[in-house]
Amino acid sequence: MLDNSTVRALGLVSGIGFSIALFIGGGVVLGLYLDNTLGTTPLFLIAGVFVGLGLAGYTMYRLTLFRSTRR
Repeated sequence: MLDNSTVRALGLVSGIGFSIALFIGGGVVLGLYLDNTLGTTPLFLIAGVFVGLGLAGYTMYRLTLFRSTRR
């Protein structure tokens, strides 16, 4: 059986992984859509990746900060 600290650590890691996939993947999809619509081939794709990385990093920071203050 898993103890409480292991379950909390797994929850933190899965939350970080989900936020990375969601924000970077969303940035790529939105960037590709805007590039295809507006005809600006790599511009919005690159911008979407960087915005997704920034949002994922911020979310990781907030999740780990929340985790460290809940002890």
